[in-house]
Amino acid sequence: MAAVGRLVSLAFGSPREGIAAWVRSAGVENVRGVFEGGEQPTACLLRIPMGQYFGGQSVPMVGIAGVAIDPAWRGQGLAQFMMGECVRELHREGVGLSALYASTQSLYRKSGYEQAGHKFWARIRLGEIDVRERGLEMRPLETSGDGGRADDEAVRAVYAAWAKETAGALDRGVYIWRRIHEHRGIRFEGWGVIGAGGGLEGYVIWGQKMLGAFEFDVHVTDLAFTTARAGRRLLAFLAGLSTTADHGVVAGGPWSPLLALLPRQTFDLEGSELWMLRITHVERALAARGYPMGVEAAVTIDVADETVPEQAGLWTLRVREGVGTVTRGGGAAEVICADVRGLAGMYTGLMSPQRAALAGLVGGSPTALARAAAVFAGPTPVMMDGF
Repeated sequence: MAAVGRLVSLAFGSPREGIAAWVRSAGVENVRGVFEGGEQPTACLLRIPMGQYFGGQSVPMVGIAGVAIDPAWRGQGLAQFMMGECVRELHREGVGLSALYASTQSLYRKSGYEQAGHKFWARIRLGEIDVRERGLEMRPLETSGDGGRADDEAVRAVYAAWAKETAGALDRGVYIWRRIHEHRGIRFEGWGVIGAGGGLEGYVIWGQKMLGAFEFDVHVTDLAFTTARAGRRLLAFLAGLSTTADHGVVAGGPWSPLLALLPRQTFDLEGSELWMLRITHVERALAARGYPMGVEAAVTIDVADETVPEQAGLWTLRVREGVGTVTRGGGAAEVICADVRGLAGMYTGLMSPQRAALAGLVGGSPTALARAAAVFAGPTPVMMDGF
């Protein structure tokens, strides 16, 4: 573990003393290392088991973080070898998806990952929030990253309802919930919106980030609501923080229900980042997600996958009443050819099949592409969390 700490520290400039605690919080069993003829690892990565929502259903997903290579071994293909082994391991385990934030996209594309969704930061001018909703009570919440506090169950139920309507949102595990409540030594506090019946209708978890002398930002690590009135009450709450902070920073996508409740565009979108996805098990990934209601269609996809050749070839997806069934082989009248990277972009909805074709990742007749577009239609894929 000391060697893992050294590798991660050299790769990301993180203090070594904090890395061991970070790895322990994620679970030492989730660390993978490559040993090149010695007793110490020359490369490592961290797996983060969780899920990701598509079509209202949680699909098993493993996030990848902490990819680090010994400086003496960089540029020799070790990272690509390690990522290939990681992808094949996930396939053997039957995990449908893998996602990551890439420092070097070309490396991960060689392993079958592709741009698949957005993460933006909205910087809201708190003093200009012209929302005065005060009809619902707000109170402090008792929550923790481990799920053992009084309000954890209610908070996670509100989050699940919010996330199911957001393509790409994480079905969080303990690792992500801990980061929301405490990250890099900063403890974040939760406040909840209480509905007329006493139940939780929304919440915000936030803390102050010092920028300079008497200058703060309100940093929101999590926010969700199930009714528009709860969303307006959260905006009014944030407006009340303008006495000590100028801006509130909230993660999201290019469109957000919270921002849509603002009467005016009193915010700026900044710090945009594209996360990447890999289909690690075609059959399970296609079968586990939800699909648009009212669409009944069959799509046959000829998948190309050099890293996991056993999942290459023809797959037929039949969609009816929001559910997909997957079989090996042909079945639809026409076939779409898709590199596994193109399949990832279509799967999340970031790329329409037609757009993926322009990028050279998908091929097929206009009719076949249009049918696939209807099957994979959905909201813009967004991830609110980092890992």
